[in-house]
Amino acid sequence: MNHAMIIYLIIGTAFINQSFGGTLCNTVEECTKLKTKIESNLQEIYEAISPNLSGILKKNVKTKMDAKEFCKNRGMLLPFIRDYAEYAQTRGAKMIETKYPNTAFSDAKVIKEYSELPPHFYAIYKKNSEGTIVINFYYSTKNYNRPLGDLGNDEFWTSSSRPKEISGYLSDYIFLGKSGDINSVSKNNENLTYQKSVRCLKNETVN
Repeated sequence: MNHAMIIYLIIGTAFINQSFGGTLCNTVEECTKLKTKIESNLQEIYEAISPNLSGILKKNVKTKMDAKEFCKNRGMLLPFIRDYAEYAQTRGAKMIETKYPNTAFSDAKVIKEYSELPPHFYAIYKKNSEGTIVINFYYSTKNYNRPLGDLGNDEFWTSSSRPKEISGYLSDYIFLGKSGDINSVSKNNENLTYQKSVRCLKNETVN
């Protein structure tokens, strides 16, 4: 550990002690236990903010189908990408709903809407009941505040698929806890697996 980091820790500890009216910990062991307790409490708060989402129930799940089966066996559903976007909003991300939810993404109205979005927003797509590719919502991670622990480190499976016509290949949407971004993984190569974590929906929602 370098000198700057040591000074930073000393000042930080002094500030916390002063703020709470006394010494909270004196040894590395005591402070480590305190850190673990604080992070645990914060995770409970984050989960309470998004009550429909469970905590992380399983890690290193290789496929979306495995993730869906895992949640189904527990009487729950694998979250849709909208559920994660709504969760990310509690962490500072932003969503904008399209004015044309059932209009093809290639329609001139939708193209114009997309071109007039604020900076940093991008489109999340889906297919409607008629098989038309439409805008699900617009999304930005500009002010996303990364959670502590695994919620802020892991990548998560979702039930939502990205239409093949958008990227040229069929893929599944995933949520990145670290950046708050929405990404996708290809279904083209059946031998290719992506180990992601799983949270489940306690209550059914729309995609």
